[in-house]
Amino acid sequence: DLHEYFRIQFEGQYVQKGAEFTDEAVLDVTAEISLDYIEFMVPFTLTIPTNSAIAPRLYAGPALGIEVSCNLSVEGGGLDESADCDEDADASARKSTDFSVFFGGGVDIAVGSGAITLDVLYDLGLSSIDDTPGEDIDVKNKALLVLAGYRFFFGS
Repeated sequence: DLHEYFRIQFEGQYVQKGAEFTDEAVLDVTAEISLDYIEFMVPFTLTIPTNSAIAPRLYAGPALGIEVSCNLSVEGGGLDESADCDEDADASARKSTDFSVFFGGGVDIAVGSGAITLDVLYDLGLSSIDDTPGEDIDVKNKALLVLAGYRFFFGS
């Protein structure tokens, strides 16, 4: 029966994304932007049936990230500064939402009355997070998520 192996869930999680870049004009200056999101995911999950304690699965689905904080740090060339993105004119022109799709796989390893879970997901941004007026700059988030946990099974 397909419903035993296929499910749709709704999940929320805290994720950190960001980027590091070097100014091409001043090679010894490196800037790093760190974006923190509350991300809501709707994974479509297919569990591959096996006759063992190991249950592999595949994931895919959409996600919506809502920014909760942003920090910018600059090092090199005599600089060592860190600030909230809203205090920096270059970093403040960003969208507070991030739309993406994710895909990946994982495995449950039965232990006791639950299972150890290991997952690897790739989160690919669909929309640009840049919101600079008058410019069409395409800046999209990408993230590799490695998740581990323990799943408890309740009921029959």
